[in-house]
Amino acid sequence: MASDTAGAGIVVGVDGSSASRAAVRWGAQEAERRALPLTLVHAASTQLSPLMARWIVFGQHELPHRRVQRIVDDAVGVATHSASDGAPAQLNTKVEFADPVDALEELSRQAELVVVGSSGRWRLRHLLFGSVGSELTPRCHCPLAVLSEDDLATQQPLAVSDAPAQSDPTGW
Repeated sequence: MASDTAGAGIVVGVDGSSASRAAVRWGAQEAERRALPLTLVHAASTQLSPLMARWIVFGQHELPHRRVQRIVDDAVGVATHSASDGAPAQLNTKVEFADPVDALEELSRQAELVVVGSSGRWRLRHLLFGSVGSELTPRCHCPLAVLSEDDLATQQPLAVSDAPAQSDPTGW
């Protein structure tokens, strides 16, 4: 596990989905339980698809910076309402304009735990871990918890992996 004095504590990847909100809720409670900082991270590529660029130009989609701010604000609200005292002892937010897996891998070097949500909408592998979770599993430098939307009821992660992983725990 990482033990950097300027560590990020528990890092939660946020993207605005209900699975992400479940990850924030669980991560905030875990940070409070362990008396660790909570770091909420939204990472997205800076490249826009041609379709996204058209939506923005024609006003059919909110501007990217407004969407990012809404996602981060929502995650902070979820974390604040999830902790019994109103907020984790230390709550940090970070926005990265990079691939989410790359950003979370880098932050995992200074984290005690990384938490991500899994929407379970894709192939069987992604049904279990989600695309970010499955890509991050072999690259994460600390334990990784992947929560599905259904974990809201049980408050238990779908999978917890000790890192660094040498093989894919899904067996694929």
